[in-house]
Amino acid sequence: MFEESQAANRTSEATTRRKSHDPTDVRYGTRSLLMVMAVVAVVSTALGAFVRLFPADVRPRLVVHWGILFVMLGVCIAYNARRRYVAEKQAGAVRFLLTPHSYGSSEKICNTTTEEDAAN
Repeated sequence: MFEESQAANRTSEATTRRKSHDPTDVRYGTRSLLMVMAVVAVVSTALGAFVRLFPADVRPRLVVHWGILFVMLGVCIAYNARRRYVAEKQAGAVRFLLTPHSYGSSEKICNTTTEEDAAN
């Protein structure tokens, strides 16, 4: 009985969470954001060490060149994100949401007895 009520609570909480947000809404956890920040810190440190390998007169041109490439990459990403956003808005709302089925506790399923078994 307690397991069934826990399963029902989890299902209702999941349904409530799902209905309160847009179906394509993305939420990131603190752990994933910290992991991304750590990766960015390591990459930027390595990039700084790489840039310092070049002579001082070449560094500004190198930074400008790669800066322009990263800006172009950002523009491409923003363009594709905007196209996806517009396409999702034109597609309309989600018609229905599939909820995971709860089969109940395994004891109920495995330990069922028929009338013939009870008579024997």
